[in-house]
Amino acid sequence: MGLRTKLVTGTEDLFHVISVILSPMIGCVVLIKENMGDLQENLRNVEDKLSAAETCKMMLNEEVLALRQAYDKLSSDLEVSQPRISQCYSQL
Repeated sequence: MGLRTKLVTGTEDLFHVISVILSPMIGCVVLIKENMGDLQENLRNVEDKLSAAETCKMMLNEEVLALRQAYDKLSSDLEVSQPRISQCYSQL
């Protein structure tokens, strides 16, 4: 066997050993990339849900404010009308 043939065979054997060693690592890298994609999608979903929750919170705060204002107005109107109601009862 000539030197050139031995070098080619040795090189082929070396490439085979390297591919056997690297093959599981490449598989792991592919799995990691897939997991990263899934995690990024999950993160986007969580961010969307958080944004929706924040919007809901703002809407509820506006409703609470409107209800508070309505309650305050009713209380004020009741205080103003209380003497008149008393007056009407006294006339009966």
